[in-house]
Amino acid sequence: MRARRSFCGIMIFGGVLSSLLPAAEGQMPAPEDFQAFFRRFRSDRDFQVSRIRFPLAVLVWEPGADEPERKEQGRERWEFERFQSGDGLRWTAPRAGASADEYSLGLEGEDNGISLSYEFRRLKGRWFLVQIVDSSA
Repeated sequence: MRARRSFCGIMIFGGVLSSLLPAAEGQMPAPEDFQAFFRRFRSDRDFQVSRIRFPLAVLVWEPGADEPERKEQGRERWEFERFQSGDGLRWTAPRAGASADEYSLGLEGEDNGISLSYEFRRLKGRWFLVQIVDSSA
């Protein structure tokens, strides 16, 4: 009888423990939809910061340069971005990249030479902002 109680206790403990552990390797949640991700990314400050790969790569193209200069932006310098047009700036609609796991979003200046591209990538099923490309004139 005592052995049976011990066995039941072990089974219950094992069931509780397995429910707390992450899914087995190879089992991934369904890939996150970009539009649903982006709605939350542009409206929730904490979520936005959690979905940026810091230090954030910023590639700056200087006029006439063969390659961009690579800079990095740390979490402490990031300012919440709502991705709204105005004040001479216009956001372009998100467009899919070379694969289903890439999206980019452009910020274009109206008669001021500003041209930025925010690059998003799906990593392990979740979307992240991974770099900004600055092609401003």
